[in-house]
Amino acid sequence: MESETGSLTIKYRDSYYSLFFAKNGWLAAELVQYLDDVITAADPEVAILKLLGYTMRIGRENPGRQADHWVEVDLGARELTTNSPLVRQAVDQQPVKEGQPYGSLTLRRLYRVLDQYDFTVRFRRR
Repeated sequence: MESETGSLTIKYRDSYYSLFFAKNGWLAAELVQYLDDVITAADPEVAILKLLGYTMRIGRENPGRQADHWVEVDLGARELTTNSPLVRQAVDQQPVKEGQPYGSLTLRRLYRVLDQYDFTVRFRRR
């Protein structure tokens, strides 16, 4: 998992905010647990900038699925599409396995955010 790439794309209004990881791609899925900060923010665009940092790409088109682990979030439609096993593990409420780089708190928080804000989660193959 360490050498796999990752990406997180958040669509808000007419823009796509994307962050890419050259390694530790699973971090893209881990960041989803903080979507509630974006959803409840007075200014969602500022909250997205805070979440993804200032190294992201912002554009009018979806950058595509260019990473080993990718997560796409459409805030308006409350949809999350991913190939991430971390998100699958959280949605299925499976326990953390030995050697995984994240803990059970990450899985519980990720599940809570998706459930609380009634996200539709779609899984795609790698």
